[in-house]
Amino acid sequence: MEVENNSLSKGSPQKYTERYKECSGDAGCEQQIRKDMAKESAENVLKLKSVMLPTY
Repeated sequence: MEVENNSLSKGSPQKYTERYKECSGDAGCEQQIRKDMAKESAENVLKLKSVMLPTY
């Protein structure tokens, strides 16, 4: 499983790797995991951006 430029939480890559293995090649299962990973990554990026925005 390959993920580029992600912002997953600590421990998440291992969690998703285990879930991916449990799919046993089921394409729908694997697709759902990729969606979950993308969602978590996007949420973490938004959190990071909100912390880094300057306050005026």
